Amino acid sequence: MKNHFYIRLFLLTGIFFCATALQAQYTPQEIDSMEQRLQTPNLPDEEIYEIYGNFIYAFMYDEPEQALEYARKGMNFAKKIHNDFYLAMFYYLAGEVHIKIPKLDSTMYYHDLSLAAKNKAEKKEVKDKTLLYRLEADLLILSSDVHRFCGRYDLALEDLFKALNIAEEKINTPSETGYIYASIGEIYSLMENYQKAEFYYLKYLEICRETDAVIGLAGAHAALGGIYYSLYDFQKALEYTEEASRIYSTMPYVPIPVLSNLAGILADIWLEIPDYDKALEYILMSVEYARQLNAPRHTATALIILSKYYMKVKKYKEAEEAAFQALEADSTHIYTNSHAYQMIAMSNIRMKNVEKSLEYFQKTLNARSDYSNENYQSSLSEMEVQYETEKKEMKIAALEEKNS
Repeated sequence: MKNHFYIRLFLLTGIFFCATALQAQYTPQEIDSMEQRLQTPNLPDEEIYEIYGNFIYAFMYDEPEQALEYARKGMNFAKKIHNDFYLAMFYYLAGEVHIKIPKLDSTMYYHDLSLAAKNKAEKKEVKDKTLLYRLEADLLILSSDVHRFCGRYDLALEDLFKALNIAEEKINTPSETGYIYASIGEIYSLMENYQKAEFYYLKYLEICRETDAVIGLAGAHAALGGIYYSLYDFQKALEYTEEASRIYSTMPYVPIPVLSNLAGILADIWLEIPDYDKALEYILMSVEYARQLNAPRHTATALIILSKYYMKVKKYKEAEEAAFQALEADSTHIYTNSHAYQMIAMSNIRMKNVEKSLEYFQKTLNARSDYSNENYQSSLSEMEVQYETEKKEMKIAALEEKNS
């Protein structure tokens, strides 16, 4: 089975990154206006809270330290007015900033602080309970992100199904539910359970169409393009990915990580169709985007696909070198490592370096076995059944309470 590692980064930095980043774009004039507004005497607490939140989202992706500075200001403000819900939200947003960096220990530190503050807020009078439910779901999603980064996919799914239950039973907004469908699809794709991944991405795509969520439509098409690539349906993969590219081209701003990953998916597809000239065009584009970002994970994935290109055109030494460069760029994630090891093994087979090829095939197998096996897949299916059972039990209990 082909392993499309771009699916992973696209969901993380494609659908979600693009959606929040596009919604949080502010001109310098708007930033200045918000700063001036903060200096207004007797500004209502609700407006101060909103402005600090806007600042955090405005700087979250390009200037995370600035975003954290506003998160700290928001925390101090919330403590000053003794508002536990506001404090929980600013802790949560600080965790969101740290997951983008990523600094996982700091993410969970703020996650736990947010959860404790939310629990305190629940004991007090909160007018809109939906806000608490949404924060509860968001904290579960944040926790699942940490598990995903660490390769703990079973725990990531456990959190996501809990969040889905809250979204469907207590929040009931399509955007919230769709976001979680996409997150579940991402985890299944990482586990190479592409049929399950397709199922949840299509559910997400349906919601995006129903709600005319253009940004989500682009990301969903891109993710499905990666899925169909992994299922060897290259024409369908090209159709979905080119549609994603068309949608993104209509937007005034698209983050570089999204463009990098989209180029990577298109490069992979053209390698298989094949059209090596088109593939190389997109590969070089992806490598350049990754280097602009100075993001090790993106650089590693771009270099791995460059290694695949060299294998296709029978430049085996160059293929090995590109794979080693990928490991030098980022060797922290076992999923990415497995692909680099595989390319090194395959290139050495072609160069008749039997001993070296066997060494790296074993490394590939070891890496892959750490995140994917039959028992793992089985446990994920059981978790889905448990979620559906719990949902039915909740509905039955609600009916009984209504009829009593």
